[in-house]
Amino acid sequence: MTANPTLASTLDHFGEVILPEERPIKGFVVFFPPASGDKGQQKSEAQNLSSLGIASLLYVPPYRRPNSAGGPANIEGELKNWNDARSEYKEIIGIAQSDLGVSIEKNVVVGKNLGGSVGAFASLGITRCFIATGSVAQLSRFWSESNHPVAQEFRKNFSPQQMFEYRKAMTPFDLTVSLRNPPASSLVQFGSQDNWIEKIDVNALTDVIASRAEIQWTDDDHSMNSDQSRAQRFEFVKNCLAVK
Repeated sequence: MTANPTLASTLDHFGEVILPEERPIKGFVVFFPPASGDKGQQKSEAQNLSSLGIASLLYVPPYRRPNSAGGPANIEGELKNWNDARSEYKEIIGIAQSDLGVSIEKNVVVGKNLGGSVGAFASLGITRCFIATGSVAQLSRFWSESNHPVAQEFRKNFSPQQMFEYRKAMTPFDLTVSLRNPPASSLVQFGSQDNWIEKIDVNALTDVIASRAEIQWTDDDHSMNSDQSRAQRFEFVKNCLAVK
């Protein structure tokens, strides 16, 4: 694998570009990361995909940038992060088409944890291949109601009125909304050991997407980095892009 500076230069403003040696490029994957961490796991997956002639962008979205603002105390900043991600995704796809020669039909979004929710919203109506892995299906409900220790600690910092307004503002970004009309090929992965994933949210998403998207369970935790989870994503991308 070699990175062609000419091809990568217009995309590297948005993150790290991983290009295959093979030409023509057979597809383009945009990885949306968790809110924090990842330990290079998405980069490893991108490198594996490059062996199939697939290029990737390890996107650094607004919520991962210095001085990013949001949350119940700054709802305007929160909304800006999500809307900026959608605007940037459109720009990224345009660059992939013009500079990499990858048609819109050959684009894939892979989002982990928060990245799954942001990726679904950002690519709504644009991408035909989508994966959310380890993503809470109703983030608005999770932060305002869940008994998960992280959610309980989060709420301590805000008044009931702030949480009410935050939930109302965040509801349009829930997967139960953005995946109402899912991309043609969609995969949602949940880990059976992931304590962020609650039955009420999974049931709500299942009711919304019915049979129009695939839901897979693996023996995994919130990182969704087990061999089984990674293999499912690899096969899904390969099949969606019709790459051998």
